[in-house]
Amino acid sequence: MKQLADRLAAALVREASFERPVEVVAYGLEIILNITVQTIIIMLTAYLLNIFLTVLAALISAIIFRSLSGGTHCSNFYSCTILSTSVFIAIGYLALKVSIDMYLLVAVYAIMLLATAIWAPVKMQKALIKRKAVILKICSLAFLMLMFGISTAIQLQEELITATTMGLTWQVFSITPLGTYMISKADKSFQYVRKGVC
Repeated sequence: MKQLADRLAAALVREASFERPVEVVAYGLEIILNITVQTIIIMLTAYLLNIFLTVLAALISAIIFRSLSGGTHCSNFYSCTILSTSVFIAIGYLALKVSIDMYLLVAVYAIMLLATAIWAPVKMQKALIKRKAVILKICSLAFLMLMFGISTAIQLQEELITATTMGLTWQVFSITPLGTYMISKADKSFQYVRKGVC
């Protein structure tokens, strides 16, 4: 995926006269390509397993929150795709089997808000000023509160509320030190398996 992004970036900079360096354009294109391909794989798998709506609810909520909070990344496209697909397919399936009552919903959102207040946003670049980091933290907290309000005020299907909550829980977990550690371990395991297979 990185090689494809590099070639596309070089062509764009050359043909469209972009002012940005090729490396910056390539990095942005790589992220877009990764997200697009992974989303297609996840949703196609969900459709084949007949859990499309619950996976879609979990995925949309997690992607929006991640765009604000940041999150731990796997080292390559393959590891990220395997982990993301496994997690969201599991969430989509569990959302049909597990019910969340109001007390549990409040408790889960309270924990997510606390974790977000402590650790979001993560993976900050040095160039990102403190003011922007504060804005991202506030937006992350506001989005969680918005999703809690939607979950409690609007009569949605129970499995969609559960899927949304699980998707957000996974994303909040990924910004915690434990989540970062676990994802890093999973990433290394996928790399080890891939080297063994290849």
